[in-house]
Amino acid sequence: MRIPLLLATVIASAACAPNPAFGINDGAMTGGLTGGLTGGLTGDPTGGTTGDPTGETTPTTGPLTTAGGTTGLTSDTTDASTATDASTGGAQDCWSQGAEGWPTIGAPLDMFQDLNPGDPFITPDGLRLYYIALNERRPFLSTRVSRDLPFGNGVQLAIWDTNPAYVPAYPAFVLAETEMLMSNFDDIAFSVYQGGNFDKYSDPVLIAGTNTADPEQQVTATADGEVLIVARKDGPPLLPYFPQESPRFHQFTRVKPKPGDAFSGDTDVSPQVGTLHLSICPVLSPDGLRLFFASTEEAFLDDNNVDTAVGIYYTTRDARDAPWGPATRIAIASGVDGATCPNSVTADGCELAYHQFRLKGGTYQNFLATRAP
Repeated sequence: MRIPLLLATVIASAACAPNPAFGINDGAMTGGLTGGLTGGLTGDPTGGTTGDPTGETTPTTGPLTTAGGTTGLTSDTTDASTATDASTGGAQDCWSQGAEGWPTIGAPLDMFQDLNPGDPFITPDGLRLYYIALNERRPFLSTRVSRDLPFGNGVQLAIWDTNPAYVPAYPAFVLAETEMLMSNFDDIAFSVYQGGNFDKYSDPVLIAGTNTADPEQQVTATADGEVLIVARKDGPPLLPYFPQESPRFHQFTRVKPKPGDAFSGDTDVSPQVGTLHLSICPVLSPDGLRLFFASTEEAFLDDNNVDTAVGIYYTTRDARDAPWGPATRIAIASGVDGATCPNSVTADGCELAYHQFRLKGGTYQNFLATRAP
């Protein structure tokens, strides 16, 4: 199990917040997975769950029952993806705009900069933002009561006995937020909501069906937990930054899952952009029919252009098992001095969390971009 550094020879600083695709290291990623990650979970962390899965005071309307039984709780707040347009009676969303409507830069997510945050995951309803405190690599959650308000400082969700074997990256919260999927030391792991005062999510455990001898470094999933895309470093070399293997997107599936259920299948679903066919930072829409990712149309990347050439692209497909259509670069950070990668998107397609980093300068910052329906 390897430290997730794709450009370790380029970025040597350990003080930066990471982008696994480009090997920016935060200094916490040393060692390997031991103990709990190779074993199983004890008890039943999802059985009989009551209260809000994050320990917040958000009111609930009772358990969310699925084919596999009670897996979590729903909030009484309105899901923006199902809000209706009073004039037409139809659902309001932003997906009809395709790749258009995004600002050139989002609002900085800087209300919790004291915790050195990274990997922002916004929930489908846009009211909760999970992130990873990069110094100690532990999950946090920030909430807001309205999408017109900023996200404030978050609360820590797990301590995990400060075990250095747990270094979650790119978390995706699925199944009503009862399962956290993540990359951990170049493998895919999961953690289950269990309540409690200190560890609201269980110790991470490797998930079955996705991991290989190659580095699995970034993860994105549908809200129902049935579709998972992993960025695995098993593609052709892309010099100079990927001298051996470059990332490719691999899709896995499972049917009506419970937290921790295995995935199956392994389909290459990498979108094609330009001649380099670079694909990093996959972000699925909660329904699995849209994809944001980072790429470039430049014929080559080097130290002179990498910080401006890599931007966010958008593509769609007709079904979860269909191929992706042509990809279009969106306006966010286009031409700005800093490579840009998406992190998560709301169900209505109106808010996109992303981060921007500079390989030459070693800086990293999170943003939330908003477009109107």
